[in-house]
Amino acid sequence: MLSGPVKRASVVVAIVAGYSVCETGLLLAFLVFHADHTPGATGFQLAVFFGQVVVIPGMAALFSCFLYGPTGRVQRVFRTLAWGVLSVSAIVGFLVALALTSYWVSSITSYLQSQS
Repeated sequence: MLSGPVKRASVVVAIVAGYSVCETGLLLAFLVFHADHTPGATGFQLAVFFGQVVVIPGMAALFSCFLYGPTGRVQRVFRTLAWGVLSVSAIVGFLVALALTSYWVSSITSYLQSQS
């Protein structure tokens, strides 16, 4: 049988492997086309996308419990979830703002080029 640290490590490896498989499936589901083969977000795809905002910090909180034990677990989990959700949301918001700015600059550039 496995000893304490090795058993804990094998559980962590199994959780990471399962999480990776689920995460890959969810992320690939976001890229699926509609029935008429046009790209676009369905309700399911949007739910998967915004679910990542919770799933990624949730995995960090789970690892925190496994690695640091039960002492101060509740405060650590809530702190990890709060920081994770806020930081992932901020990064996604920044990337969306960057994409929208790029789109705006591109449309202005094409308009200016058509005028000259």
